[in-house]
Amino acid sequence: MITTYTVADYLETDRQVEITFTNDEGFIHKRMVNIPHLPDGSIDSTYFQEIIEGQLRGVNNKLVVGAITFVDPNAPTEPVGIGNNLINYGSCSKTYWCWDIFCL
Repeated sequence: MITTYTVADYLETDRQVEITFTNDEGFIHKRMVNIPHLPDGSIDSTYFQEIIEGQLRGVNNKLVVGAITFVDPNAPTEPVGIGNNLINYGSCSKTYWCWDIFCL
């Protein structure tokens, strides 16, 4: 079960913020969440905390059924030493580096 998360720095005028969930092995899963605002423009902190808690529940539920994965935060995100035909077929938490017809 995931219990640790970090909310990135944000300003009162921001509309979204990144949350990083960390598992026991130190691997991470990131999500962007909306920041709710009150009519006066200030952040609705009570509702924002409910959103974060809901995201945490969702991450745990999806982890149980294998719908998401966590990645090593120290793994390289850019290809190293491979030719110009390299294409990043990344989405969410999985990235596939493909060269011609071979994927790594």
